[in-house]
Formats: sequence, C-alpha cells, structure tokens
Amino acid sequence: MLELKEDKLVFEGRDVKDMKEFKLEISIQDITDVYHGFDEIFKGREERAWPWNKPLRIKFRKNKSVRTLYLFVNFYHKHGIRTSDNEEIYQRLTEILGIT
Repeated sequence: MLELKEDKLVFEGRDVKDMKEFKLEISIQDITDVYHGFDEIFKGREERAWPWNKPLRIKFRKNKSVRTLYLFVNFYHKHGIRTSDNEEIYQRLTEILGIT
C-alpha cells in the first residue's frame, strides 16, 4: 500500500520474498528526483506494457547515499492493456515538490 502525505511517502505491505511485514517511509525533503517514463533500467520496448505502463522512478537520500525506487502504483488491466496509476502519482508528487 502506498500513502502519499504532504510530508512523506509511506509504503506498507508484506514482503512476499522474505514473508514478513514491510514498511518504508520517505520524507518528501529527501526526494531528489521524480521521473515518469523509461530509462536505462526499464527500456520501453523490452517491457511488455510499452508504451502504456511507464514506471515511476523516485530517487531519494537515505543514510548518506541516494537510493532508487521504481513503482507501478495500483497495477491493473484496462481494455486488456497493463497499466497503473503512475501518471497521477507523478503529477501529485511534482505538485508537492514544486517541480514543473
């Protein structure tokens, strides 16, 4: 589950690999970059959902290093095509961060 607050992002759920509860909080002030689209990790045509389901990339500072998180928020199928709410979350994040 993703919760977008004015001052932080909160991710909560169950880590299916480790079979334990998972929680990650990222302060809005620690976010260094937000990008909606393909890059060197998710290369567009190599992804089966291209061009409809672009990843949301968030870079943030944690413990003196920059970490990168890729999201597909609320992944679902629309008219038989894989998609997500990434564009909506991207727009809300850029508004909160004051990025135009």
